[in-house]
Amino acid sequence: MMNKITYKLLIIFWLTFLPNIYASGGSIYTRYGVGNIFYSYSARRMGLGSIGTSLLGTGDLSPVNPASWSNLKVTRLSIGVGYNGINLNDGKTSAFYSTTDFSGFSIGFPVDKDLGISFVMGLLPFSTVEYEVDVNSTDNNLPAGKYTYNGNGSINKVYLGASYKLPLNFQFGATFEYYTGDIKYSSTASFKEFSPFANAKYIENLQYRGFGTTLGLISGNISKGLSIKKITNLRLGISLNLISSLRTDSSLITINKLGQLNSLSTLLNTNIPYKLSFGASFNWDTDYLFLMDYIYQPWSKYDFNGISSNNLRNLSVVSFGFEYKNSEARYTNFWEQIKYRGGLSFKQTQYYINGKGIDEYSVHAGITAPLGPRSNIDVGLAYGIKGTNDLNLIKENFVKANISLNFGELWFIRQER
Repeated sequence: MMNKITYKLLIIFWLTFLPNIYASGGSIYTRYGVGNIFYSYSARRMGLGSIGTSLLGTGDLSPVNPASWSNLKVTRLSIGVGYNGINLNDGKTSAFYSTTDFSGFSIGFPVDKDLGISFVMGLLPFSTVEYEVDVNSTDNNLPAGKYTYNGNGSINKVYLGASYKLPLNFQFGATFEYYTGDIKYSSTASFKEFSPFANAKYIENLQYRGFGTTLGLISGNISKGLSIKKITNLRLGISLNLISSLRTDSSLITINKLGQLNSLSTLLNTNIPYKLSFGASFNWDTDYLFLMDYIYQPWSKYDFNGISSNNLRNLSVVSFGFEYKNSEARYTNFWEQIKYRGGLSFKQTQYYINGKGIDEYSVHAGITAPLGPRSNIDVGLAYGIKGTNDLNLIKENFVKANISLNFGELWFIRQER
């Protein structure tokens, strides 16, 4: 059964965070496609470089590869909150924006530890759109005035999944996912008081609904066949995320001096490309964990209502991470139980603007501290640079932080006969 502390935390979670479960960003590039995509959800994975396709989960629940749940030992609840600060620079001026939001939760139950059967469910952000662009027109083809382009909203996913241990100690996992969210885009034209042109605002509301799945596989311990003594627990992992065509309710609203006009409402389809992840991990001398990941998603195949975007290209992510823990730590010493981690990541983002691809470089760090025999708190940090000032583009310097609380308890105990 749950203890009183976990029960109270669940009450706080449902009352405080669930009504506001949405993602936030601030990047001007989120105006293309469905915005920035979340590829990592926990503070531990952020500290490792936002990776972990081949990592068997014990202290956290990661939906990146559902096969990782086969190592679940106790009932586990993960809750996270994230901070995102972005400094935007166009080469002449700069502005800083920041957001702090709840980043989802997951809860997992081990059913049969010998067979690796576990069930996990949760609610997580999938993508986010949040930007605002102000343009003071000096173009002879446009009336002199101020033009504002704004976008905000997100797509979230609810998922239910399970894992199973295959022969040769391979781990398999799969999820059933439901995607839902709303994104609003607006364009506003404002003119001076005595201008012959009237102010106007156009709002496009998009409501997304659809289903998807993630399939994952993690190999057994390959290091047993190697002659390198210090390398242990060498594993390979792969995961595939598939999303069906999202049904998209589109409505266009026009606001002018005559009032508000709902001029168009249609049902469209949004096709989001598959995502493929590969990973490898191993322990060195028991105290060190090393990871490498590669993610590929062909955003050039994205289309909205059958129309592709010239501002999207194929995404690739290469990440490296490590973690250190004292394997001889005693549970009575708090400081010896702390785990330290770091990582590097290069992302060829899906954005392609003015004939220039937008790339991202980031460094990562994090720690894990114990909260009890089976519970811990993870802190992840990332600093990165995205984009460039070339070709009148925006350069972004960002800082991200994530805190995840991971609670583990024995809820169900099999009675011996």
